[in-house]
Amino acid sequence: MERRYTFIVNPISGGKPKDGIISLIKKEFDQSCCEIVETKGPGDATRIARESSSDIVVAVGGDGTVSEVAGGLTGSGKALGIIACGIAYNYVREALAHGGPDCTLLKVSQYPLPESKIVEL
Repeated sequence: MERRYTFIVNPISGGKPKDGIISLIKKEFDQSCCEIVETKGPGDATRIARESSSDIVVAVGGDGTVSEVAGGLTGSGKALGIIACGIAYNYVREALAHGGPDCTLLKVSQYPLPESKIVEL
């Protein structure tokens, strides 16, 4: 069975446009098993994550976006992926340091992590 992905993109996280990341996602993932949804305001990422029928829900943004997506997935049994493109990456650091929720880092920009912590799905 093919995995299904939902990428929840916060277009304003980190103060940079996400066009490049969205293009990369479209290039690397088969669009028949991939959905890309941009948030419009607070609470959107939680709602989108909760309503997603995908196996893997990927937060594309900063700490706030990751936190919202994780909250929406609580108890769902779905995997959380992270493409960190905010400013501080505190959530990512904590998740890795303490084994946090089952996080898979698909791509991390601007934050140095050991290669062993970055996993491709």
